[in-house]
Amino acid sequence: MVTMEYAAEERKDIVSGNFKVKDSVPIPFLLAFASNWLTREPDRLLSVAIRGCAKDLNGIDFRYVFTGESHVYDMHRIGRWLEETVGKHNVRGWSVSSPTYIIK
Repeated sequence: MVTMEYAAEERKDIVSGNFKVKDSVPIPFLLAFASNWLTREPDRLLSVAIRGCAKDLNGIDFRYVFTGESHVYDMHRIGRWLEETVGKHNVRGWSVSSPTYIIK
C-alpha cells in the first residue's frame, strides 16, 4: 500500500513554468538567455534550468516570485525577449501556472 503523506507548502506567490524551444537552438544560446534573465531579474527569478522536454524540443524551466502582475503579461514580455534572442520560429510555446507546491 502506498501512503499519501508528505510535507508540501502551497505557495501562491511562486509561479512555475517553461518555455519550449526547438532543439536546433544550441544549448549555449539557451544558457546565455537564462543567465541574462537571472541578471535582469535577480529578485524575482528563483530558479532556471535547461532540459529536454520533447523529441525535438528543449525547455527553459523556471520559478519566479509573483508580484501581482498578470502571469500572461510576464510570459508575453519574456517570450518576446526569447524570440528576439533565438528567433521567433524557434520558440514553440510556454506553460505557466500558480500556485506552486514545494515538497519538503
